[in-house]
Amino acid sequence: MTESRNVAFIDLGTNSIRLLIGSIEEPCTFTLLRKEKEIVRLGEREFGENILREDAIDRAVMVCRQFSQLAKTYNAAEIVVVATSATREARNQEELIERVKEETGLDINVISGREEARLTYLGVRSGTDFENKTTLLIDIGGGSTEIAVGDKEDYSGLWSFQIGAMRLSHKFQKDKEIVGDSAYNKMKKYARTSIGASASSIKKKKWETVIGGSGTILNLADMSFRAYGGKEGTIKYSNLKKMSTTLRSLPLEERKKVPGINPERADIIVGGTAILETIMEEFGISELRTTDRGVKDGMVADYLLEMKECSQNGMSVREASVQKLGKSCGINEKHAETVVRLALELFDTSKESGMHKLSDDERELLQYAAYLHDAGEFISFNNRREHSYYIIMNADLLGFNNREITIIAEAVLHQSKKLQSSVNPQTVLILSALLKLAESLDRSRNNVIKSASLQKDGKVSAVLKCTAEGDATLEKWGLENCRKTFQKAFNRDLRIKIKQAEKQ
Repeated sequence: MTESRNVAFIDLGTNSIRLLIGSIEEPCTFTLLRKEKEIVRLGEREFGENILREDAIDRAVMVCRQFSQLAKTYNAAEIVVVATSATREARNQEELIERVKEETGLDINVISGREEARLTYLGVRSGTDFENKTTLLIDIGGGSTEIAVGDKEDYSGLWSFQIGAMRLSHKFQKDKEIVGDSAYNKMKKYARTSIGASASSIKKKKWETVIGGSGTILNLADMSFRAYGGKEGTIKYSNLKKMSTTLRSLPLEERKKVPGINPERADIIVGGTAILETIMEEFGISELRTTDRGVKDGMVADYLLEMKECSQNGMSVREASVQKLGKSCGINEKHAETVVRLALELFDTSKESGMHKLSDDERELLQYAAYLHDAGEFISFNNRREHSYYIIMNADLLGFNNREITIIAEAVLHQSKKLQSSVNPQTVLILSALLKLAESLDRSRNNVIKSASLQKDGKVSAVLKCTAEGDATLEKWGLENCRKTFQKAFNRDLRIKIKQAEKQ
């Protein structure tokens, strides 16, 4: 990296949309130029039917347009957008994604709950002193709550729960001005049940300190300091109990006047309070300190980590996550690396020949699909494609959005199965055809094929040229089963030429 450039980051949350614009400079530093936040209530009345309302989509599109225009005034070279709980759970998420793309030009990356927890951890770590202690992080959003455990070096656990301030308030508070004991206890019971089976694994992490983030927690900390004094930016459980009693006893208009509570958050603060109270009880937390850092800051930290010159080990978060999954499934790493090499050779040479126009982004997804293509083999060899697909889709790979994970999984599955649906059928078709060729070229798992290229051969054919060292009988046999998939992907017949490498 030789010169600075401006980059914008947009966090499309359930309750609000946040923007950071900054300059990325040597040595891998981020200088903040502008930050904004707008409450849009994207998840308003969504939970239950999992449908984003039209007026909520309109508000989100309008703010995205404003933020995009603002980023352009700072000459942002790139605008990174992630969407969390409300979009993640919505059955009509494509409507939002397509409208934002059409009206603003922005591409929304919908991330998993665990990825949201990872970004939260990165965001807090990047600007908070962990004091050399293992720390429990709590982030209460509008639709979900994320918990992470880690230290200044790395995280050791990530969790996401479908409990948020807006979700619980709408589910149990309805239009009630005052929240009685019965409704409040139902909120807490719902939160405790949602955390459920994960509680024991979280407790095993044995943290030494607790940090809370999000608007809900910051508001409660401000209210606590004004009402009870003590150390600013902290919440004691004893004070939280008193605040919850106060807040739920007040009608909405009076709640808006409580010192420390943002009037725009007053209608959902009781739901958020119930979640925090439940978590502090469940994990025996007597006090926590707060941070204003979260997903948006994690997006910046993650962006820097993905830059090779900023990575300490030369491996991106995505690469590390894929490699970790492969190893946990006991894949044959030598075979996987050979298939990766061959798949990328086929991708590059076929693109140079004009057989497809896929980008480097799709090339990277092919790399990961090739590495994980046998992830399900330890369950069943005959059904390894289906098992690999399921594992990839449900492994919460870090650093990826949902669309990318789906393409990786479907590229693996489509080698042997017809897809009923896909986020991008033609891309998956091409990647799966190249992957099937690459896997067949190492059918013996002996790394016999040393090089491979794929090029046009006239108007209706393509030729696969390979150089082998040793017996390639199994590879030739495997390639014969690739013709049908290849024809469907490229609309060309496949000719195969394998020659032996000249002996030195």
